[in-house]
This record gives sequence, C-alpha cells and structure tokens, in this order.
Amino acid sequence: MRAVVLGAGGFVGRHLCGVLAAHGALPVAVVRNAPGCPVEGAVRTRVLDATAAPRPLADLLRQEAPDVIVNAAGAVWGAGEAQMLESNVVLVEQLLAALRGLDRRPRLIQLGTVHEYGAAPAGGVLTEDTPAAPVNPYGRTKLCATEAVLAAVREGAADAVVLRVANVVGPGGPPGSLLGMVGGRLAEAHAEDRRARVRLASLGGHRDVVDVRDLGHAVLAAVAARPVPPLVNIGGGRAVAIDGLVRRLIEISGVPTDLVVEDRQRADRDRLDRAAGTISPGSGARRQQLDISLAAEALGWRPVYSPEESLHGLWASLADPTKAAI
Repeated sequence: MRAVVLGAGGFVGRHLCGVLAAHGALPVAVVRNAPGCPVEGAVRTRVLDATAAPRPLADLLRQEAPDVIVNAAGAVWGAGEAQMLESNVVLVEQLLAALRGLDRRPRLIQLGTVHEYGAAPAGGVLTEDTPAAPVNPYGRTKLCATEAVLAAVREGAADAVVLRVANVVGPGGPPGSLLGMVGGRLAEAHAEDRRARVRLASLGGHRDVVDVRDLGHAVLAAVAARPVPPLVNIGGGRAVAIDGLVRRLIEISGVPTDLVVEDRQRADRDRLDRAAGTISPGSGARRQQLDISLAAEALGWRPVYSPEESLHGLWASLADPTKAAI
C-alpha cells in the first residue's frame, strides 16, 4: 500500500508515518518546510506548500499514485485565525480539487477534531449526530474542512472519511499543547536538577483524550474499512479532568514542582484578550466526551492506551527524546 501523509513533520503526522511503515505501507512524508530530522518510516520526504495552489499538489499525487492520503496537516496552538483558515480550510479545498483531477481515486483520511462540536450537552456525550457548535477559531476552521470533505463524499467526488479526533496525547507530545508545555517545563527542571515552576491560567474542565498510538491504529482501521462511514469519532470515550492529568504528569515525572493556578476571573480576562486563537483550542468548552461506539462497530477500533499510559509515554519521550518514536 502506498500512502501520502500531509503534515508529516508534526506530532501526529510523524507517528502516522511510523505506524503505516510498521504495517507494510510505503508512506511518503509531505511537509511544508524541510524537517530538521528525517521522518521515521517515510520512504521519502517531499517539501510542498499544499495551500499555494492545487496544481503542485495534484502533480505530487499523480507522481506518487497513493492508495491512501492522510491529512494530518493544520494549525492549532499559537496560530492566528488567518493562519488557521489557510492551514485548516484552504489546504483541504486544494486537496479536494487535486483529487478531482486524478484518474485513480485514493481514500482520503481527514483528521478532524472534537473541538468542532464545542461543549457536550449537559450530562451527555458527543455523537456523530450532535450538532456542531465550535466555540473558537480552531474548531470553526476545522468544521469548515470537515463540511467540505463530507460534501465531496455526498457528491461522489471523493472516497473519504473524517475522523473527528479527541485531544491527542502520548509520546512526543508537542510543546504547544497543555500537557506538552507542562512536560517541557518539568523536563527542563529535571535536566538542570532544580524545582520546576508551572503557571497556568486555569485547570478547570474535562476533556476526552486519545493516545497518539491509538490514533495511528484508528487510521489503519479507516483505511481498511469497506465501506467506511463518512464521519467517525475517535477518542477515549470518557471525560477526564484536566486538573488530574496535569497533577498526575507532575507525579510521574518525580520533579519537585511549584504549580500556580490563576484565579478564574483572570483566566476569563486572558481568554478574551487572546480570542484570536493563540490559546489552547479547548477553551470555552467545559466538558467534552465522545461517543466512540461507531468506531467500534464500523472500524473494529477501540482505544488500548489509558490516560495513565499516555502520560507515562509523554514523560518518557521528554526525559529521553529517543523514546518519542513509535
């Protein structure tokens, strides 16, 4: 099986290349900028700005002739709304345009996000039928991409599935994410043999989380499924307290830590000040829990790694970067 992975230089994309290669695929890593280190598992790496125009991307796809395309590209933390629009929406529009010009139709796996939903109904969970009501630019732009892919499926213009993914954790977690940032502070203090100081605006709320290794196997399942539903939730299937995740990561690290949590009123002011999208995309949705029954029924997929195992994997990769690989 030949695969093209867009966004292969990122946290999720790198893992996906490794998983695909481990299961006999020949992944081609597509990155926007030349990577600082090779993408493990990729048969080759191609540098391309897929948002520029559909022609270069279509040419690449014709040359590589993939059986599957995984879009793991996109802008999340630290990006403004204009950048999110370009990376999360324009790229997908260009990709769909490129697919329409191919003689041979590969399966497209589009990675969406739980943040397209917004908050779960009171006391409930988020199913694929839950109306989407994103509360920030990240969720809104990812929802636009999802809608474009689903429209292409309805029109018969694409063989595609959107995996609407929970908050991804595990080995190699990016420093822009909450747990990646906290883990990075802990790793710095560990390396310098000193106390860590972690200052956070808020630790309220509950999130659904999924290990990056489980996500890799969900992608494999979505590639193999015949037929495949157009939209499938991928997550842990439960809401986990953010406070508990952060404090448990600190305990796992064994690093003496001063954890400072600001008051809620100040956190709310900060959220308004940074409403352009430079904060964690989970802000504004106090509880998120995915119903993952369709993934089990249609894909035969269930998560294997617990949040505890994900935290151990994250810390191991930070304390020893060689353990960030699959």
